[in-house]
Amino acid sequence: MGLLRALAKDSPSQRGDLGRAMNNLGYLRLVMGQKDQARALLEESLALVRPLAASNPYYQGDLRRTIANLEQLKR
Repeated sequence: MGLLRALAKDSPSQRGDLGRAMNNLGYLRLVMGQKDQARALLEESLALVRPLAASNPYYQGDLRRTIANLEQLKR
């Protein structure tokens, strides 16, 4: 994640990739019952993907998946 974080600073597409990776890892943590770690990863994913989705429809699916995973976390 460290390299992807560094790349994401200067590139919207890399921010999208990082957001997607955070969402995927957050979902895995959720399934494993590690809710605190899942929440942190999913919230970071949301912070990365939400602004991208607001300006580019390509990221709408990533935003929906992250929101769905956060909703699942609340159950």
